[in-house]
Amino acid sequence: MDWFRLYAEFSTDPKVQMMSEAMQRRLVMLFCLRTAGIIPTTDDAEVAFALRVSEEDLAKTKELFVSKGFIDEIWDLMNWDKRQFSSDSSNERVKKYREKRKAMGLTSNGYTKHIETVMVRDGGCCVYCGSDKNLCIDHAYPVARGGNDDIENLVAACKSCNSGKAGRTPYEAGMSFLNKRTEAIWNHWIKCNGFSNALEQIQNRTDTEQKEQKLSARHDSRAKPVDESPVVISIPLNDSTEFPITERQVAEFEGLYPAVDVRQEFRGMRAWSLSNPTKRKTRSGALKFANAWLSKAQNEAPQPSQRGSPPRGPTSKTGEAVMKLQGVINGNQLDRNRDRQGLAGPVVLELGSPAGA
Repeated sequence: MDWFRLYAEFSTDPKVQMMSEAMQRRLVMLFCLRTAGIIPTTDDAEVAFALRVSEEDLAKTKELFVSKGFIDEIWDLMNWDKRQFSSDSSNERVKKYREKRKAMGLTSNGYTKHIETVMVRDGGCCVYCGSDKNLCIDHAYPVARGGNDDIENLVAACKSCNSGKAGRTPYEAGMSFLNKRTEAIWNHWIKCNGFSNALEQIQNRTDTEQKEQKLSARHDSRAKPVDESPVVISIPLNDSTEFPITERQVAEFEGLYPAVDVRQEFRGMRAWSLSNPTKRKTRSGALKFANAWLSKAQNEAPQPSQRGSPPRGPTSKTGEAVMKLQGVINGNQLDRNRDRQGLAGPVVLELGSPAGA
């Protein structure tokens, strides 16, 4: 019975999962047709019949799959041979493995003396996927390809990864080392033993990783710097978490709102949030809330008079009352002086002006 490998990433690949279920089914059907040898040696009419779609729907399907890089113009699936590696059966592979070991003068169980050391070195986990279940020893460079029992060529692997590797190097199988220390040890061993194809794979992988590191560094340089200053206070949020306010943020707010005691106002914000749990803000709205609060406090704060400018008169209701009382006192004193001098007529005063002015 013919079969093909369907990888778990099918369920998470955005290129696949952004398609409708009908299109996903058609893609799987193409896998089946390719395994059966029907495509790419057939015409569009036969593909349409196999998928049970009209020629119009087939044209839309082909356009979509070509744009996503799943197929080419003749319905051949891209990277099919690489993804669908044809490995030997388990019995055949074991037979070849034993024959190769015998030809190289290796004993049938020569690597077993290293099992405990390798497991300790690799942390008791598969170096490829990190699983700690069903572990075995894998020859990273296969014995059938000339690998040996050197401890540097032995790694801990789960049986699933070991089987999936299927007589290939990890790089040929598209597998990555999660354990970078073990990968470095193996890469050094590869270089020392002169396996040219593996050296080329390592160089290609190194070039790719360097490009990824440069892109990552470029992205990091554009990222907003992290505020590592101490937290002064925090504001309770509507999801029961706290929004931290740092020393750097307080200093920035103090520059923006000079007439406000910023630290005291943040204490007020915290007290208000604790007293009004149903009105607490979201994390994305916390700084907007703080800005609105501080802006209101700035507008309500007493504004200092400009230096060198004359007084502008009363600045509060209390000041007005004091000036009015002073005017009454001055007016009464002037009336008594005029009575003693025999003068008559009303006295006209300007509010707050000195008597006799």
